[in-house]
Amino acid sequence: MKESLQLLTKECIHIQLRSLQTTLSIS
Repeated sequence: MKESLQLLTKECIHIQLRSLQTTLSIS
């Protein structure tokens, strides 16, 4: 249970980082 939560958090962070990079690239 705890491990899957960590995985979810990692995924969320990855997605946020990716969208942040995309935003930076566009501007």
